[in-house]
Amino acid sequence: MPLPMVHLGTAHGMIEEGLLHVRDFPAFYLGSIAPDGVHMRKDPGPEAKVASHLGTRHTSDLTPVAMFLQRHTGRENADFFLGYVVHVLTDAYWNELVYGPYTARYGADPSPVQTVRQAYYSDTDQIDLLLYRELPWRERVWEYLRQARGQDVGEVLSGQEADLWKDRTLNWYAQQPEKHLPRFGVYVTRVTADGKTYGGLTNIGKKPTIQGENPVGVETYLYDFDGDLYGKEIRVELLDFIRPEMRFDSIGQLKAQLDHDIGKCREIFRDSWIVQEKGKADG
Repeated sequence: MPLPMVHLGTAHGMIEEGLLHVRDFPAFYLGSIAPDGVHMRKDPGPEAKVASHLGTRHTSDLTPVAMFLQRHTGRENADFFLGYVVHVLTDAYWNELVYGPYTARYGADPSPVQTVRQAYYSDTDQIDLLLYRELPWRERVWEYLRQARGQDVGEVLSGQEADLWKDRTLNWYAQQPEKHLPRFGVYVTRVTADGKTYGGLTNIGKKPTIQGENPVGVETYLYDFDGDLYGKEIRVELLDFIRPEMRFDSIGQLKAQLDHDIGKCREIFRDSWIVQEKGKADG
C-alpha cells in the first residue's frame, strides 16, 4: 500500500482543493497516517491490519468507512478521524488503481530477480523519498505532526501506536541514504555532461547473467556518444522503466536483448525530448 508521503499528500491535496473543511490540522494529518500504526505492534497479524483499516483491505465495500465517519463526525478530535478515513479510502483506491495492476505486470515476468514485495517496496520507497525531498509543503506538515497527539480508535488502534508511527515517519526519511536505489532493472535515462544532454540506458542490479557474486551496481550506457567522460561529473535522470533485471542463458542472448532495449530507449527518449521542447514553446 502507499507509504506516508502519499497519504500526507492526499490529505494535503484535499485541503488545498477545498474538498474538506479542517480546523485541527495536526490532528487531521496524524489521522491520515494513523491506521498504519498497527505495524508498531510486535506481531500485528493480518487480522489486526484488516481491523485497523476498517475491514476494507480485501473488499470494495466501503460501507464500514461511511459508518465510521458518521459515528465520529461532530465529536471531539473529529479531524483526527476524518484524516483516518482519508487514509483508508486512499488505500482502497491505490489497491485498485496501482497495486493490483503492478502485481499483475510483475507476475507476468518469466524470470524475476526480486519478489513482487521487494520490487514494490523498492519502487514505493523511492517515490516517497522523492516526494519528501521535493514537495514544498512537507516541512509545514512535519511541524503539524510534531504537535499532534494520537487518539484511540476503538479497540483496533491505540493513541500510543499512532504516536509511535508518527515518530517513525518523522525520522525514517532523514535516515535514508542519498544513494537509495530504485527497483532493479533497465531504465531510459537522460544524461547531462559538459553542458550537453544525451539519451542513455541504465541498468541497476547485480548482473545475474554474469557468473559469480556480483555486487549491486548502477551502469549507464550512452548509445549515441563518442568521447571520453572519465573523471568528469555527470547527471543521470531516470525517465522510464523498460524491464526488470533478467537472467539469460548466454551472453549472446543478453546482447540481443540490450540491442532491443536500446531501440526502445531511443524511442522513449525522443518522445520525451519532443514533449519537453513543446512545453518550452507553449510556455
